[in-house]
This record gives sequence, structure tokens and C-alpha cells, in this order.
Amino acid sequence: MTKDYSPFTPGIPVPIEFFMGRLAELQTLTQKGRAAVAGRIERVFVSGARGIGKSSFCRVARQILAKEGMLGVHVFWGGAQTLEEMVRRTFEALLAETRDRSWFGKIKALFGRHIEEADMFGLTIRFRADSA
Repeated sequence: MTKDYSPFTPGIPVPIEFFMGRLAELQTLTQKGRAAVAGRIERVFVSGARGIGKSSFCRVARQILAKEGMLGVHVFWGGAQTLEEMVRRTFEALLAETRDRSWFGKIKALFGRHIEEADMFGLTIRFRADSA
């Protein structure tokens, strides 16, 4: 699909009906989400030209998985220069998405024994040193 014929505009979500030709890809992406919840390490990269519908595609997948009780966040990593910056942006997105929930309990369950401290307002996340 070329941008000339694309219904997608960056920053403007579109309805799921626009993804009828991408149902197999949506199914693959949602299966990866379910597999991650089941404990398998999954990675997904969505790439394409600007305005082709990448963000909208991922938003639809997040909506499908949210109906199954899963949490997904959209993190912009553009311009991040360090791993620490990527982690900070990821935690900010997690905190923003879970601000009305028991966020520390969810993060603690996600990272288990590795988190020593978490502070919502100053976004302080301190990981324990490996004891191995």
C-alpha cells in the first residue's frame, strides 16, 4: 500500500475494519501476546513506511488483548541514546497505563525479586544486584 492510497494518518487512530486485509498478522501478534503471558519470551517488530498504519495496527492488537485482561503499552523509543533511557520510557508508559490500578503490585509481580524499590512520583526504580 502506498501513502497515496493509505487511510492512515500518523497520530489518528482508525477503526478495526481497516485491518480486514491484515487479519492473519493481527492473529499472529495477539498469539504472541498470549504466549508471553504464558511465560514464553516473545519479540515482535512492526515496521513500515510513515503513515502506513503501524501504530493503528498495534493499537487494535492492544485492544484485543486488553479484553483478555492483558496490559500493553505504546513506548516511543525514538531518540533514546541509552538502555537506561529505554527502560525509563518503558516504566513511564507502564505507570501511565496503570495509574488507576495497583501499579506497584503489578510491576512487582512482573519483575519479582529483581525490584528493590519503586516510587511513582519520582519514577525511581532500583533493581537488586544479581546474587548469582
